[in-house]
Amino acid sequence: TPQLGEIEAPNPCGEQPLLPYESCVLGSINLARMLTGPAGSRQVDFSRLKSRVRLAVRFLDAVIDVNNYPLPAIAAATARTRKIGLGIMGLADLFIGLGLPYASQAAVEMTGEIMKVITQEARLMSGELAAERGRSRLIQDPGGLRKAFWCATPRLRQLPLPGRSV
Repeated sequence: TPQLGEIEAPNPCGEQPLLPYESCVLGSINLARMLTGPAGSRQVDFSRLKSRVRLAVRFLDAVIDVNNYPLPAIAAATARTRKIGLGIMGLADLFIGLGLPYASQAAVEMTGEIMKVITQEARLMSGELAAERGRSRLIQDPGGLRKAFWCATPRLRQLPLPGRSV
C-alpha cells in the first residue's frame, strides 16, 4: 500500500517489510501435533490443521488489540495495518512421523499440500474477521488486494478476499 509511506525496515526475521513504527504479530503452527493414527500408519489430520489455522489467525489478530506496545506510535501503526504472520514449525518431526525422507519428492508434495491448506484457511478466516469487524479503511479496492499474489496462485482467486463477506 504505497500511499501509507515508505518501507523503513523489515521485521527482525526479514520476511515482512514494515512502515515506520509498524510491527507484525507472528505465530507458528506445530505440524508435529497434526499427526493422527498409530505409529507406522500415521497421517496428517487436515481437519485439525484447518481448525488450528483458523484459531491462530483469530488469536494473532486479537493480540494486536491487547498487546502492550512500547510507544503509542507503534500501537497506532500496527492497529492501522493489522499485519500478522502465521508460519510453521515441526516439519521435520512431521516427516519422521509419516516415515517420509526429508529430501524426498513425497515430502515436497506433502509440504505443498499443507501450505495450501494453511494459506486457504488463513485467507478464509481473514475474510470472516473482516465480515465480523468491518473491512480495513486502508483497503479501497478489495479486488486489487495483493494482485501479484493472487495472479501467481490462480486457485486462490476463487476464495473470498479479506473484506468481502463470506
